[in-house]
Amino acid sequence: MTQQQHRKKAVAAKEQINKQAVATLPQTGDQDSLITVLLGILMLVVALGSIGLNKKFN
Repeated sequence: MTQQQHRKKAVAAKEQINKQAVATLPQTGDQDSLITVLLGILMLVVALGSIGLNKKFN
């Protein structure tokens, strides 16, 4: 085998490892983060609505 063939084989093996690593990414809890953000927005809307009602009745 020539040196160029060794390089091609090494690059192919490295690409295969990279493909396997990408296919098995860890789950990072994105769904939990979304729920937290939505809950925060809901609390903000309720707080602003409460302030608006207090001003309306006073």
